[in-house]
Amino acid sequence: MVAERLVDTLCRSVYSRPATDVRLSDLHPGMWAVVREHGSLIAAAEALATGARAGAAVGGVSGGMWRLPAALAEAARAHGADIRTGVAVHAVRADDTITGGSLLETSAGDVTARVVVVATGPAAAARLVSADTEARDAAAAGRVQVIAAAIDHAGLDAFPAGSGVIVDPALPTPAKALTHVTAKWAWARDAAPAHRHLVRLSARGQDAAGLDSREGVAREVSLLTGVDIAPADVVDVVVQEWPDAVASPRTAAALAAAPVRIAGASVAGTGLASVIPHARALAATLIAELRTPIRPASDPLRSHA
Repeated sequence: MVAERLVDTLCRSVYSRPATDVRLSDLHPGMWAVVREHGSLIAAAEALATGARAGAAVGGVSGGMWRLPAALAEAARAHGADIRTGVAVHAVRADDTITGGSLLETSAGDVTARVVVVATGPAAAARLVSADTEARDAAAAGRVQVIAAAIDHAGLDAFPAGSGVIVDPALPTPAKALTHVTAKWAWARDAAPAHRHLVRLSARGQDAAGLDSREGVAREVSLLTGVDIAPADVVDVVVQEWPDAVASPRTAAALAAAPVRIAGASVAGTGLASVIPHARALAATLIAELRTPIRPASDPLRSHA
């Protein structure tokens, strides 16, 4: 019962996959490491529990996620990085001129690199590293649709569903989750006018039909919060599609075995709380590796490098 009503519901909502199709080591590598250390899932959960409010472990960025790449680009340039935008990478393959190096085939010409890190969605990553057809097909199916809406209603001021809810599949709704954005993020709450609330509905399956209108949003938010929302209270609706959002087990396994380094949710797990520690560990590994002098592939001493 717990697996069916709680674990499976959570997996389908957050990871867009049934519980039978996922592994803890993929979804939460940090917890899996603690499970192996303690030999018990319950003991690992107790060790990791902080007592903080629900949702506190979810990472975010004040002002919105769009600020993250801008800040990253600024920091990278400050350290001498050459950032090229508007350049498509068509393929990544081994470069025989540098031991362990790679050749990037791009729309602006070939680029040789000692180390390549692919930080894209799973489908794009699988295509770049020439993963097998089954892995690429599985990655291409990872499409997610999200409906964002602005609602003017004082009844939502008390945050009746907290920061949001994950929806039991037994409920008669096309939504699998609701996030009350202005309840979850203080910066969003401070930026909104009085009694205005931002909500986000995740579509069950890959079709937002039934959620993509003022009437649909009002109906589903009323059901999930208990507040009587009328279509006239919904002042804006935006449908967003993430065509490359979810990594299947087959895709994740193929990417983990790729000859280049992979970063991001494709291999680290969903959410900044998983992605950031993985990225920091990868950066530390690369810094250590790059301190080793480069040897050409023809160097007879390369095997000792």
